[in-house]
Amino acid sequence: MVDLSFAPGQEGALYLAAFILVIAFLIPMVDISEYAKKGIERLKRIRVTIRIAIDKDTENLVIDVTQYKRYKAGYTDVVVKIKKGVTVSTRGTMAIPIDVRGLIKGDSLMLINNGTINADPIKVSSPKYPISKELLS
Repeated sequence: MVDLSFAPGQEGALYLAAFILVIAFLIPMVDISEYAKKGIERLKRIRVTIRIAIDKDTENLVIDVTQYKRYKAGYTDVVVKIKKGVTVSTRGTMAIPIDVRGLIKGDSLMLINNGTINADPIKVSSPKYPISKELLS
């Protein structure tokens, strides 16, 4: 048995004690983990953006998005911007100028080319993802 004694004028303390007792009995009855799981699922759906700026000439550029801490599989927008005056080119006969790895369904890639991409479209294209000469210049 719990004895709660209060001096006159301490009704607020009585209400607080009653509230604490009610909460003490209700918490074990509520499965908070379900609410936590729903909140985590909502957070997973929030998209993130990874911005990559290429500001110096480079050959055979490889970008692995999974190496970025902000990468969230299926919820990432990757923006690659080649700055003005910068050339991205290939070295070797079978090489491609830009190789972006790690993207999966739901991710997106935007390439902003303010510089120059030098490559042979036949070596870069594939039947599934054709690249036109206009995109490369």
